[in-house]
Amino acid sequence: MLEKIITLLKTGQPNNIELAYQLRSAAQISLWPLERGIKDLLYLAKTQPVIDFDDLYLGQLCHILPEVIALSVYNPNLKELPKELSFMPNLRILELGNLPIQRLPDTLNDLKHLKSLSIKNTSIAVLPAGLSQLKHLTSLILLDNPHLTQLPDFLADLPNLKTLRISKNLVGTVPKGNFEVFVL
Repeated sequence: MLEKIITLLKTGQPNNIELAYQLRSAAQISLWPLERGIKDLLYLAKTQPVIDFDDLYLGQLCHILPEVIALSVYNPNLKELPKELSFMPNLRILELGNLPIQRLPDTLNDLKHLKSLSIKNTSIAVLPAGLSQLKHLTSLILLDNPHLTQLPDFLADLPNLKTLRISKNLVGTVPKGNFEVFVL
C-alpha cells in the first residue's frame, strides 16, 4: 500500500482526503499531522525541514520524507526505532527521548551526515559499534540512560566529535578524545 501512495504522489495530485483514508487503512497510523493531507506535509518538509513527529508510524514516513534534517522522537510507547531511519539521508540532528528502547538500530550508521545525536531517558545499555561510522558527528548527548554503564573506545576516534554530555548514567570512564566532556 505504501508503494501505491508514493506512486500517487509522484504521478499526480491525489485528493488529500482520499490519500489520508488510504494512509489510515494502510498502516493504522494516527493522522493528527496528516489531516490536511500528505501534500501539505511534503510541502512542510521542503519549506521547513525541521519536523517534530509525535504519534506517527515513523518507519513509513522515513520513506516519503527523505529531506528532513532534524527529527525528535519522544514516545513512551515506541518499543524500538525503525530501521527505516536510514532512508533519511539528509538527517543532521536526531533526538531520542522517553523511549523504552533497549538498543539502537544498526542502520543508524547509514546516517552519514548526522552531526548531533541525543539519547535521553532510554533503556539502552550499549552504544552500537556502527556509530563509529558517523564521521560528521560533532555532538553526542547521553542523559538519563540508567542502563548505560560504559562508553565505547571508538568515540575517541570520531574525528569531528567536539562535545560529549553525559548525566544520570552509570558510566565509569570516558575514552580520551579531542572532545569536551560535560558531566552534568
